[in-house]
Amino acid sequence: MNLDRGRAQPAGKFLVLLFSAMVVLSAGYALFMEPASPYKNNYSLNKNAADGYALSPAQMNEKFYSTFPALKSYVRGKEVFQPVFTSLTGLEQLEQISLDKKRAADHLALAKRAFEMVVENSTLDKNQRRWLAYNFDFPLHQDPKNTLKAPWHSAMAQGVAASFATRLYEATNEKRYLTLATQFIECLRTRLSYKDLPTSDRFVTFQDKANYIWLEEYAGNNAPMQVINGHIFAIFGLYDYWRVTQDAEV
Repeated sequence: MNLDRGRAQPAGKFLVLLFSAMVVLSAGYALFMEPASPYKNNYSLNKNAADGYALSPAQMNEKFYSTFPALKSYVRGKEVFQPVFTSLTGLEQLEQISLDKKRAADHLALAKRAFEMVVENSTLDKNQRRWLAYNFDFPLHQDPKNTLKAPWHSAMAQGVAASFATRLYEATNEKRYLTLATQFIECLRTRLSYKDLPTSDRFVTFQDKANYIWLEEYAGNNAPMQVINGHIFAIFGLYDYWRVTQDAEV
């Protein structure tokens, strides 16, 4: 075979043209075809799902802004509240304020509405700690033999809610949001020793065998799993709160 460097052979030219035509046709099809309605799937989640559903900016239209239906999630056919997904959806709305300035007021209103859902589904104890509970049993890694019994708690939920409340405070300068952020953070301050676990008592933070602090995503009646992404999400909450308060312990 004679390869002439620097020159496209006839077969190569044909493949390039064919590929280019396919790209153009695909782009044209995507451009001119009507996009599927996001409302066909947003609120008809798998009835056996354990996770909620957060909307993305691309899924918003006039109906969304006028209704903003509650996010729904199901476990074994029962509707449940998912604190992490609701908080993340609200944080997404706050992010949109700077990206979609024409509708900044709409995004802020939706964020506030999502936050009220979080607050309404929380519990304030006598020590001014505001807890977010998961009120359904959860089989870890889909293993029924390793099931967290309701109610269980999560440092990830507390941290994301603290981020949400802190950023709402920054967006509005309303002190109520900072007070609520403090209450979510208080749950993270209270830590148990590793030797005291597992426990059915409320906790989200513990000191591990090496005496380091761990922010537990799945905190309940089972031995800690020390899931790294949940730990990191909780740290984001601490970081946002520290940025605003400069709290030395945090």
